[in-house]
Amino acid sequence: MAHFYLTQPAQSGEDLATSYRMSLSVLPNDVQLALHAVGEALDKSIRRLNQQAQAAINSAEGNKAREIYQVMQPVTSFFLTGLGMYAATVKHLLESDLDELGELSPVLDWRLSLPVDQLRIRKMLADDLGLLLRAPLAESTWVKRLEHGLMLYSEAKTSDDFQKAFDQLNELLDSAQVPHSDYVMLHRIGLMYLYVPTLLDLARAEAYLIKAAECIMEESDPQAKRLMSALADMGSRGMTEEFSLLIKRAAAESYFQAGIACLLQNELNDAAEIFSKSRDLYLLPEAGYLQAKALMLMGKSAEAAAVLEQVINQQRIYAFKAAIDLDIYKEPTTLAVLTKVRDEAFRRVIIHIQKCRAEMIPNSQAAPVLNEIEQRIKQRNYYAILSAEDDLQRERKWKVMPTVFELKRMIVGHTLRVNALAFSADSTRLASASWKVIISDARSAEELQSFSGHSMKEFVNCVAFSPDGSKIATASSDMTSKIYDLKSGKELYSLEGHKQSVNCVAFSPDGSKIATASSDKTVNIWDVKTGAKLKTLKGHNQSVTFVAFSPDGEFLVSTGTDMVINYWETQNWKKTKTLKAHSHNVTGVAFSMDGKLMATTSWDKSIKLWQFRDGKEIKTMTGHTSGVDSVMFVFDDKNLATTSYNRVSKICEIKLWDVQTGRDIQSLAGRFYAVAFSRDSSTMAVASADKTVKLLSAPELSVDEFIALERQSYQETEEGHAAAEKSANGQHSTYTDDRRQKERRKKSFWLGEGDRRTGQDRRVNS
Repeated sequence: MAHFYLTQPAQSGEDLATSYRMSLSVLPNDVQLALHAVGEALDKSIRRLNQQAQAAINSAEGNKAREIYQVMQPVTSFFLTGLGMYAATVKHLLESDLDELGELSPVLDWRLSLPVDQLRIRKMLADDLGLLLRAPLAESTWVKRLEHGLMLYSEAKTSDDFQKAFDQLNELLDSAQVPHSDYVMLHRIGLMYLYVPTLLDLARAEAYLIKAAECIMEESDPQAKRLMSALADMGSRGMTEEFSLLIKRAAAESYFQAGIACLLQNELNDAAEIFSKSRDLYLLPEAGYLQAKALMLMGKSAEAAAVLEQVINQQRIYAFKAAIDLDIYKEPTTLAVLTKVRDEAFRRVIIHIQKCRAEMIPNSQAAPVLNEIEQRIKQRNYYAILSAEDDLQRERKWKVMPTVFELKRMIVGHTLRVNALAFSADSTRLASASWKVIISDARSAEELQSFSGHSMKEFVNCVAFSPDGSKIATASSDMTSKIYDLKSGKELYSLEGHKQSVNCVAFSPDGSKIATASSDKTVNIWDVKTGAKLKTLKGHNQSVTFVAFSPDGEFLVSTGTDMVINYWETQNWKKTKTLKAHSHNVTGVAFSMDGKLMATTSWDKSIKLWQFRDGKEIKTMTGHTSGVDSVMFVFDDKNLATTSYNRVSKICEIKLWDVQTGRDIQSLAGRFYAVAFSRDSSTMAVASADKTVKLLSAPELSVDEFIALERQSYQETEEGHAAAEKSANGQHSTYTDDRRQKERRKKSFWLGEGDRRTGQDRRVNS
């Protein structure tokens, strides 16, 4: 449908040809400018329709707009939804190749056919036409004449420009001195008769374009084939089996344009036949839409309904187009088709949702997604239903177990073992530390910056991003901590004051202070702005291993090899509470996002969960076979991820725990030294023994795929716990052996050389 169907002449009831002539203007020959011009015109027209439909004043325009609004209810409740569809189509075409431009641009406006064809000719003429056609020297004259005529056409911007191109191509065609190229000239002359206002002649446009289609279908000359291949930007492919499709598509485009000329002359029967010929050769969506329109206007409702339904299923924008098309919006067939496609889509989505719900596990992550989709389809309009259907099929990142994460990227810039990892708060960057610190893009693994302020003879034990992501702080075994500005790439301060290795560094939630923990039994507080030491906290009898600020910033928690956990008020830096529950070094602390829960880890192989404010122990989780080194809340605080490291076997183990039940959900192990999860838990970074950092991401899955994966994981976890309970009761279980055999047959999670998962060798090729 051309834009003129929405213009004032068409709304005023002028005949089709008159409306078309009054609205016709040449678009810019730059396709991007033409698309923008068409997009702006559609935006203006649809917004006007929307205003008229909402206006309370009775007028011819307002009444018509309200009638259109009623017809489009099965499609959408808002004119602006259709506007969004058009805007999305414009955006898509701005990034499309010539094939899609040729096929889809008439969806917006037929006039786009002309600038798109001009672009096609310009691309063809970028090569030497004589060489392209392999023309002998004797034919060089006609090649140059043809090249000149096509150049005039491809560069034409004004009516005068088109007149010159028109005259040149007509002269060449009439002279019969240019072999192999009748189609090329016929099609271009036909387009100018159809879309250039000063040359407008619908009867001649129809005749030339039909002749062009017939000519190309009968063409067998090799030179003409090469010309056609160049027009389609196919290169040598045009001489292969794809050439037959190319010929059919070219003929279909000529028939389609001829059908437009025929329709504008109100020759409905002929137009329907020409559009049918076009679709028999290649399914151009606009040709199908116009065929349905012609059939409908002739009263052939059943045929029209079948074609229109097919076209809407091919390109959903046609549902909206049919609803606002001034020629057919009142036709009962239009409403019947729109209602039918809506109801069929609704049934598909309902069946899909029911199938998903039948296969979901209790408290599935998919439940909120399905709930939202069910709410959306209650609107009972086509676009809302299609949007829901798209969402069911769309691949998205879910919060899945790390054992199904996929290796996406690898950071390879370190020359020594990587000891520490940290994601920025927005999860877009990763800091990895050996003796130096590398800042990488967390999606691409591209190195963004590196900082080497510490000695190569020492290790960076900890690295942290400031809350706003503008700085990083490091803690090193060289007894210093450093602050770097990421914008300038410069070291701001070297914090010196500890007498032994600095084991941990943490920013306060407002980013104004830094806490450092040292083997010298102290915690130092530093001003980020000046680098000045504000306070030294003394409350441990042995090395301080870890520090963390509570999410509200009111407390600092420190842990040590003296097996205690100290609370410090940040207003006066007084120690207010000491927890003694672990039987070995306390190595890590983590807070839930709301600050209500605290988790701690220890070399006594346990993890303890606490009510943070009152220091009440909630539960103890055991299952690691070595001392536990770190803990993180993940997956919206529903789980804990912990790591342990066996100093003899050099194997690190990660375990995932259910916070509510305290159960061990999954385990994986390998030769690695540090692990970090992004804030949204969709990416995991692992520092391997090979001095690389592997970035692993949750796979993107549709709702169906996720439900199947979630169910499989749930069943395996339940079977594993059942087997563990039998083993604890002295009963033999074949589950473990069966599972090992099963897992060996499928691609596994790779964490480095000599990997292990749940204590079993997992050596595979990544």
